[in-house]
Amino acid sequence: MSVPASNQLPTIGDTTSSVISLQQEYQLGRTWARLLRGSTREYHDPVVYNYLSDTLWNLAATSQLVDRRLQLIVLDNPTLNAFAVPGGIVGINAGLVLAAENEQQLASVVAHELAHLSQRHYAQQLEQQRINQPLILAGVLASIVAGAASGGQAGVAGLSTSIAAGKQLSLNFSRRNEQEADRIGMLNLVASGYDPNAMHQMFGQLQRSSRFLGQRPPEFLLTHPVTESRIADAKNRAKQLASNGHRTYTPEFGLIKTRIRVSYSKQPADLIKEYEAQSQDPLSQYGIMLAATRNLQFDKAMQAYNKLPASFKTNWPSTSVMWNCSWLKDYPAALAKLDSLYQLYPDSYPVRLFYGRALMNAGKYQKQSAFTKA
Repeated sequence: MSVPASNQLPTIGDTTSSVISLQQEYQLGRTWARLLRGSTREYHDPVVYNYLSDTLWNLAATSQLVDRRLQLIVLDNPTLNAFAVPGGIVGINAGLVLAAENEQQLASVVAHELAHLSQRHYAQQLEQQRINQPLILAGVLASIVAGAASGGQAGVAGLSTSIAAGKQLSLNFSRRNEQEADRIGMLNLVASGYDPNAMHQMFGQLQRSSRFLGQRPPEFLLTHPVTESRIADAKNRAKQLASNGHRTYTPEFGLIKTRIRVSYSKQPADLIKEYEAQSQDPLSQYGIMLAATRNLQFDKAMQAYNKLPASFKTNWPSTSVMWNCSWLKDYPAALAKLDSLYQLYPDSYPVRLFYGRALMNAGKYQKQSAFTKA
């Protein structure tokens, strides 16, 4: 996605571009992303990725970002973390969805990270560190070279260290960055139709949960410290903001969260029993679908699917599990359903991926090849 010419003009009073330009940030971010992908597992679930991507772009549309060439990376990690890297890289651990109580709280973290990017806090850090450490940018570039030579791990570690260099010297500066990201992120939440109270609610939940994690708090809290004063500031700001109308509730967040929880379960059979004890809850029926599919109990999975309300059955998270079950029992029928869905939603990432896989599994290689090139 190209940046409009009007957005490429320098901002009066902006001194960060003299340290590193938007284009340099973009190139740096893409190099860092390649190193990260070479050293860390991604969460390869098209339905989860599609949901998080939609959340990111919904917020990006109302953000203060000038350069919107974003790239989402979803990491296969059950711990709570999210981060933003110069150049439009946004990373989300699958565990962040597990930690959030609702879609609003998840969006508050994403909005906060986008605010770090829109305010160019990393460039500001480089500018601040230029005073104390003139070779900081050289250290960043050296880390990239080291990563290319060593296969990635050293470069990721070195680059993170270089960007964080001088942390003690710029502690107050970092606190200002966090406060600004909270403020700008909250404005973005409101503009996107989310509840601004979600931010302080998420902060409070993170603070409470960290008390039970021993001496090692979640990675997110190491880079985004949450204090009582920060929670109070976020709560006060939320009171002053008038929401543009909260988004209509959909079951999609709950389905995605259940999907991730089941994927990390080591005992799907025990999870089935837990969900069966709450069988009146549609999300529990969905959990039974997923856990039973993992346990190769396809009849039980289809029974749970048939018990879902109509509003749930039309969601991608539900229908994707149904496709897996029906594919194993009736290839032609499942392929026909996917073909009709592809005709209706040719641009849907999950539909395209599932349809391509189905064509390949059915031995329709020519059609699959033509479909992939389309």
